[in-house]
Amino acid sequence: MKNNEKSTRYLRQVALPEIGRRGQQKLAQTKVLVVGLGGLGSPAALYLAGAGIGRLGLCDIDRVEESNLPRQVLYSHEDIDKPKVEAAKHRLTAYAPELETELFADGFTEAEPSDEILKNYDLILDCSDNQPCRYLINRRARTLGISVVYAAIHRFEGQVAVFNGRGGPCYNCLFPQKSNTAMVPDCAQAGVIGVLPGIIGCHQALEALKIILELGESLEGRLLLFNALNLDVRKLKIPKEPLCEVCGTETKAESEQISKKSSRCGSISASELRRAIAGDESEIILLDVRQPEEYLLERIEGSVTLPLDELDDRIESLDKDKSYVLYCRSGARSRLACERLVSAGFQRVKNLTGGYLAWSALEPV
Repeated sequence: MKNNEKSTRYLRQVALPEIGRRGQQKLAQTKVLVVGLGGLGSPAALYLAGAGIGRLGLCDIDRVEESNLPRQVLYSHEDIDKPKVEAAKHRLTAYAPELETELFADGFTEAEPSDEILKNYDLILDCSDNQPCRYLINRRARTLGISVVYAAIHRFEGQVAVFNGRGGPCYNCLFPQKSNTAMVPDCAQAGVIGVLPGIIGCHQALEALKIILELGESLEGRLLLFNALNLDVRKLKIPKEPLCEVCGTETKAESEQISKKSSRCGSISASELRRAIAGDESEIILLDVRQPEEYLLERIEGSVTLPLDELDDRIESLDKDKSYVLYCRSGARSRLACERLVSAGFQRVKNLTGGYLAWSALEPV
């Protein structure tokens, strides 16, 4: 082990039976890549360095700006105009002299040899603030089997999740790249209260330590939502999307085959549904057959949640004389639900083609 085993620096941490000297040694041998050294990456990197992580990869293309200082605690006024990776290294190694660092000032893009960067690390912290980078991290990490601790902030709200590189849902399951559900403005556009990224970045660091040390119950496959205005904390299960382009197990051919088997069900496009809902004569009942956690995250206004796995138990409560449109995220689960309703004698049932993804892609009216 490195010298930090013998140092008094980590006595309080080593005193925890769940960590001990063996856990401290494991931390010293671990390499973590922090992508994004802004409001999230700053506290996360500081606390990981303070915990005794052996090596931190520091990835950011930006330079320090004065407007960064209220929330990006790695930097001081003297760091303005300096590359963030260099200023961060200076601060972190002064704070934890035994820390090894590797700098990536060109960022993390399709043009960079991202696999070469990632494969040398045990864990990734996604502290980035742009969607292309997040999707790229997700794809590369999934290919290499590396877990990602993800976080994001928006105004007074923050979220954290863990995506296991060896299984379970991925970032694209939560926010499909073809939808616009994750396209929120960055801090420069929407604003953010300075203390919030500190809270969420510390959550990221804590999740990283739990994963490395195999402590407690991680946020793997779950999304933690934090509201700074009322201190409300919720944890939602992230469903694994069968048709996910990154980790899905169902192919387009299989999806089309399901569609053929469900040919007794009618279908309706997103634009047709919008026109039907807008019509005065419309009495359509919208049924969302996804899990309640998905329904809470995003839904078509006016829809009712009826999870697919509860459909058989609740089918008697549905009026066969009513008109129903069923939807899920992509249309696969709702096709199965449509088939069940038709088999039970329902005749006025349609499936929303493309699911919520198609609905969310509609141009605003």
